[in-house]
Amino acid sequence: MPKVKSKKKRAREDGDGTAATSSVPEVFTVQKILDRRIGPRGGVEYFLKWENYSESENTWEPEENLDCPDLIQKYELNRNAKATAETSPVHAPPPPPPKKKAVSEDKVHCML
Repeated sequence: MPKVKSKKKRAREDGDGTAATSSVPEVFTVQKILDRRIGPRGGVEYFLKWENYSESENTWEPEENLDCPDLIQKYELNRNAKATAETSPVHAPPPPPPKKKAVSEDKVHCML
């Protein structure tokens, strides 16, 4: 199952009713990779849709935080295929035929 480990620490309640911080990272499941960018520090980041979360909860995450190599590979293959298809000359329409020049009647010379 594709997952990412968050660097956020989970707050829990101690026996005395006060909040304590656990060093155990939360683990979330990636449903789908939606986009890719180069982040502010120059590394690759992916825009993720999280399983069981709404679209408003989608986030950009650095590649090194992710543990979903199959999803990353699938996304990159689709991304490369789209880029190739967009630049391929096979899909370009053929050029229009050359236009013929109209001959005006006053410049036509006939010999009888």
